[in-house]
Amino acid sequence: MNDPHQERQNALLDRIVANAKALNGSLGKLNDRLEDVNTEMNDISNHAKFWSAYRSSTQIYLEATKSFSPPK
Repeated sequence: MNDPHQERQNALLDRIVANAKALNGSLGKLNDRLEDVNTEMNDISNHAKFWSAYRSSTQIYLEATKSFSPPK
């Protein structure tokens, strides 16, 4: 004769294990997406740094050649 309490405990443990596996899979997918986002953000950051340096260099050049006039 099977113990009903033990059967219930086994069923609960099976559910916990299944949910933990599902959570692990979801967290793996989330981690992959976050890596993609970090890569994209790094690319955007690099572009922003490039354009900031370009703007600064242009500003210095325009001031050095005295062809800079502030916006009206």
